[in-house]
Amino acid sequence: MHLLSTKIQFFIIFINLFVFISCNNTEIVYPEGGYNYPNHFEDKDTTFYFYPLKDILSTKDSFETANSYSFLHGFDEYNLSLRPHDKPILRLTYYGGPTAIITLLPEEIIVKEFIKGSWGYVGDTTKLSDKEKFHFDILERFFPLNDTSHKKWKKIYLDSLSATNPELLNPNYYKYLLEKTGVFSKSEFEYSSKKISISKKAFDNILDQINKSGFWQLPFDNWCDNYPTDVSGFLLEANTPKKYNVVNSVSCPDDSTKYTRACQELIKYAQMDSVIKLIWDGSVTTETPAPIKVRELKLTEVKEEPVKRKKKTK
Repeated sequence: MHLLSTKIQFFIIFINLFVFISCNNTEIVYPEGGYNYPNHFEDKDTTFYFYPLKDILSTKDSFETANSYSFLHGFDEYNLSLRPHDKPILRLTYYGGPTAIITLLPEEIIVKEFIKGSWGYVGDTTKLSDKEKFHFDILERFFPLNDTSHKKWKKIYLDSLSATNPELLNPNYYKYLLEKTGVFSKSEFEYSSKKISISKKAFDNILDQINKSGFWQLPFDNWCDNYPTDVSGFLLEANTPKKYNVVNSVSCPDDSTKYTRACQELIKYAQMDSVIKLIWDGSVTTETPAPIKVRELKLTEVKEEPVKRKKKTK
């Protein structure tokens, strides 16, 4: 009888252990959407941090995105868009005050906050020849020169210019000029970093909110109409076993969409919600100014003195 009881206890322990392992190994089902990982990429592609968008964005947007890698590189962040990692990763980048990167992993959240330095290129055109200076100025203002949205008179001028200088149509030439004029020293860049342990329940809660927020169906540029001029931005990336996604947004007034609320929840778990607020009231309250008291002044009448005429001498 005792032996039977012992066997039953072992059987119950085995069943509980099996259930525990099965629950923890449940594959996460992600909604439709996102981008596939590339089948092949070269070393030079590792600097394009949103690689699946390479052939989707416009020439100008693609070029600017490709050259923004120095920001994430400054934070020692790797490219999430090229291949799946062992575990799902969510990375929220916030451009504002403060500038920070929040990375969600199944066991922890990593928070990196900018302290000082420069993550971009500082142009020094003294390194260019006179011809290159002229080309650089043209490309800074009108790249790409063959953009069909240019006004007619401008297009005639740019077509004529590119006909005699075909290198102006090559994005690699523009990149060469940027690198030649650029001064970037990663050693000057400084950031703080901390890790926050989280439970599986917390991880599942954040991931579930993001999956249900419409994140996987949003376009890359998720901007509101009439956004403020001096506005903060936030960008969310997801690296999962089968696909990648990225959405670039601006912080808009009265934005309480499911997606923005899900991102704010991640910020809350990262203990940054006191300084990063994606949801804010866009109403402007104006107070009626107190009336200005004007002291009455008594004006004295000014009489014009008669002109004295000189007597004629005889």
